[in-house]
Amino acid sequence: GQAQDGSPYVILATSPSPDLFEGESFFLASLWSARQSIHLENPYFLSDASIRQALTEKARAGVDVVLLLPGEHTDEKSVRWAGQRVYEEFLEAGVKIYEYQPTFTHAKLLVEDKGWSVIGSANWDNRSRKLNDEILLGMADDGLAAGLEKIFQHDLSRSRRIALQDWRARGPFQRLLEYLSQVFVQQY
Repeated sequence: GQAQDGSPYVILATSPSPDLFEGESFFLASLWSARQSIHLENPYFLSDASIRQALTEKARAGVDVVLLLPGEHTDEKSVRWAGQRVYEEFLEAGVKIYEYQPTFTHAKLLVEDKGWSVIGSANWDNRSRKLNDEILLGMADDGLAAGLEKIFQHDLSRSRRIALQDWRARGPFQRLLEYLSQVFVQQY
């Protein structure tokens, strides 16, 4: 559609029903269209191969890919650990990863190229992308993108960046938690 100011937007309702659009296609289309930046904040981030490929290829191509994910304060530790299983792959490709520190973050936003924004109920996990009923708003609007980017930058300032060398030095217990969580968190 088009907003009153002429800005294009997409409202997307996703569902496991074959009659409705799958959220994963919408997420991937958004990622692959990025030319300068992908700033993504989400509380439940479990990337499948297609999402990992899009993010790593964009980072390798010079796109500023920043993931802002939950830190220690989360309601689903196993989901966090399972998501951390691919941190090294992301970091090696140049994806910047931050973990929010003060408390649990439940923000669900994507700001791309300072002009395209996606907000809604969906998480970046299999459940939201393929199974749940979700609602998403994607809009090409500089004002909305600027507002969401301001929120993102504020949250980023309260986060800890994960460095590749530090991540590689994590202990065997952390690695075991990641592995076991990935195996047992299939419903996400």
